[in-house]
Amino acid sequence: MLQDVSLSVEQASIHCLAGENGSGKSTLIKIIAGTLKADEGQVFIHGHEVTRVNALGRIDLGLSVIYQDFSLLPNLSVFENITFLDSISRHHRMADFRRMRKQAQQILEKMRVRIPLDTLVEELPVSNQQLVAIACALSNRSKVIIMDEPTSALTRREVRALFKIVHTIREECVSFVFVTHKLDEIYEICDHVTVIRNGRVVTSGVITEYSTAQLSEAITGRRIQIERIQPAGPDAEVPSLLEVHSLTAEPHYRDVSFQVRHREIVGLTGLLGSGRSELALALAGKMPPDSGTMRLDGQEIHPLTVREAQRLGVGYVPEDRLGEGLFLEQAIFKNMLIANMDLRTKFGLLEERQIRRDGKEYLRQLDIKAQDGRDPVQTLSGGNQQRVLIARYLDLNPKLLIMNGPTIGVDVGSKQEIHHLIAKLAEAGTGILLVSDDLPELLGLCHRILVIADGKLTNEHLALALDLRTLAREITME
Repeated sequence: MLQDVSLSVEQASIHCLAGENGSGKSTLIKIIAGTLKADEGQVFIHGHEVTRVNALGRIDLGLSVIYQDFSLLPNLSVFENITFLDSISRHHRMADFRRMRKQAQQILEKMRVRIPLDTLVEELPVSNQQLVAIACALSNRSKVIIMDEPTSALTRREVRALFKIVHTIREECVSFVFVTHKLDEIYEICDHVTVIRNGRVVTSGVITEYSTAQLSEAITGRRIQIERIQPAGPDAEVPSLLEVHSLTAEPHYRDVSFQVRHREIVGLTGLLGSGRSELALALAGKMPPDSGTMRLDGQEIHPLTVREAQRLGVGYVPEDRLGEGLFLEQAIFKNMLIANMDLRTKFGLLEERQIRRDGKEYLRQLDIKAQDGRDPVQTLSGGNQQRVLIARYLDLNPKLLIMNGPTIGVDVGSKQEIHHLIAKLAEAGTGILLVSDDLPELLGLCHRILVIADGKLTNEHLALALDLRTLAREITME
């Protein structure tokens, strides 16, 4: 998995570790953290050789890791999660809840975020869970903090707030290893970069020595052109596929009206808490609105459940593929086909031959890299897991596909491939509502972009007439 990999992080620096999913980044992080043993080689933390030191011992020496799946305790409160590892590393025998609450509150205030301290982590949206994971690392008095895709569920405003925190902490001689697939973030925050591909280091150096094209090619092994790939849009006289009129669900959104036509990709974007996700969930049958109307192909619909929405022709790809989408221990084929599994049964028994045949076709169609479709889906990289999830909703043959953060946590190569897949779906006639705060993604894919703020649609743009700076300024209201 890894071959002769060396990584050196300078004191008080921000070092980017980049590479596609499956390149070996996660394996390297686990070896550094002490949760996985290397066949050979050594690990040093501040001059201390820790190759044989366990994970807790490395925490004591000042190492923290924020994993992509957060590694939080869902049945504990926010403040307990934030202070848990710190209490263990200090060998506290008794829990001082007053001290723990105060410590957690100070960290959240430093991050400039507000999260109720007594709320159970499992009740938080994925974006706030990410913030709690970051706060947990900041509470551990760490001198080296590894952050694996820390911004994957954050909007630009939260990303900028995080970057300010990182720069502040760096001034206290703390070093960061920042794992991300987002090239703009690499240039925005990192001093140095190391790129891993196929388990080997292919390049390492000062970030200013690399152009965007050079870094993209190093990560993927091929040249990636950043371009707008919107398919040909629908003619103006084409009737609407989806019509939303005066949809309201206080306090999330109010009096929202818009349309999506066949073969059209419409983007929906806004800050965290703007109401964008709740609006998408209403269309998907997961959070029915209080008032307003929804029409699909001219017929008024009132889906009260996700299953009912699916029967009506609406598919929803959730933003949290690990928590809401995939059954990680189940086979790849079954994850793909579970929504329509009743079509693959005979006399109450699964037709395994048909499942394998249909599953293999989706592996081919979506270019999913898997050794065997009967393997657990958790064996796949993030990009391939996302394509498995998309395959599930393609199997429903939806008229309207709602995609909430479709490329969160996938590498730059897989991201482009998913973008082309979305464009092909639209070309084939599917209407797509793309919910995202990835502005280049919206500009590259969408025909129109809707902006939502404080629960109200504030503007609608033709994507081809819009640039990144203008869209970013409008969303952040700067």
